[in-house]
Amino acid sequence: MGVRSMTSHAQNTPPESEPPSPQALRALYESGATVDELVADSGLSYGTVLRGRYVSA
Repeated sequence: MGVRSMTSHAQNTPPESEPPSPQALRALYESGATVDELVADSGLSYGTVLRGRYVSA
């Protein structure tokens, strides 16, 4: 079981036909979202989020 962040994040997900912008994911990450939360909210794979440089690895 992973550790959950206690910070609430706005559910600012675009329509399913459009992937979220890198800027939107970066903003969520910088506001405290975990990579797991970005994956869940965006529908992108874990590797895509990391390789997309949305987060600092």
